[in-house]
Formats: sequence, structure tokens, C-alpha cells
Amino acid sequence: MIEKWSIVFVPTANYPSRYKIKIKSDSETFGKIFEKFKELSVGRPFSPIDKDYNFAFYVALEDGDKERLINILREFEGGEKKEGRVVEKVERKEE
Repeated sequence: MIEKWSIVFVPTANYPSRYKIKIKSDSETFGKIFEKFKELSVGRPFSPIDKDYNFAFYVALEDGDKERLINILREFEGGEKKEGRVVEKVERKEE
């Protein structure tokens, strides 16, 4: 089950529609979520600097893909709406 999630717009010159997905969940849930997005342009998962989350990955999203991702994240909230947010601002890239 997801405890918390965030979608942050982080475009680059090469990836103008790139988002960073940050998730706080158990490993099994994260694996199921990540598997649902294999057909998109998805980067390898990593541990984010932000300690409020334990998993993150980059993905190129078009508008329809973004809505689909939000719906999937909400599906894994376990019936109770969790802290989820979409940030449409540029975030400094993590090193």
C-alpha cells in the first residue's frame, strides 16, 4: 500500500515531458506500480534524497499518461486517500 506519493515536473532539453515520481510504500507495492509503467519511457528506480519517500523514478508523460499514473497511484492507496500531489514546477535535478 502507498503511504505517500508525488509527481514533479522536471524537464530537460532532451526530455521536455519528464516527471519524477516519488513514492513511499513497501517494496512489493512499488514493484507492482513500476511494472504498470514499463511500456512508457521509464528510468531505473532509485532512492530519492527526500527522506519522506523511499522510491523514485523518472518517466516521460503526456497528459493522458499523467492522468493514468495518478489513477494507478490512487488505486494503490488502499481505499483511503493518502497524501498525493502533482507539482507542475521545475525542480532542481538530484545528483
